[in-house]
Amino acid sequence: MTNSSPNSINHAEVCVLWVTKGVEQNFGKEIKEMMSGHSKEKVIVHDTAVLGRPNVSEMSVNAANNFGAQVVIVTSNPQGSRDVVNACKANGIAAFGPIWDS
Repeated sequence: MTNSSPNSINHAEVCVLWVTKGVEQNFGKEIKEMMSGHSKEKVIVHDTAVLGRPNVSEMSVNAANNFGAQVVIVTSNPQGSRDVVNACKANGIAAFGPIWDS
């Protein structure tokens, strides 16, 4: 999710929503510490091993609205990407994800 002002051509504020399982176990302590070293408004890490499976579409829309995002970029499996893109678009938020046609 990005939010950039018209006066800052080469600058964009970024918010990350990362839903994954076992952050430290699968990505290591260094990545976990790096991700937790930012404000919780800008970097949201939802560890499904600890917090359970969320409604990612709802989380994405809420995070985009809270951050004031101009666009949401999704990287997920085909169904997850479609769900998030469709939920964002239904809420007036531009959203883009991978094309799964090949």
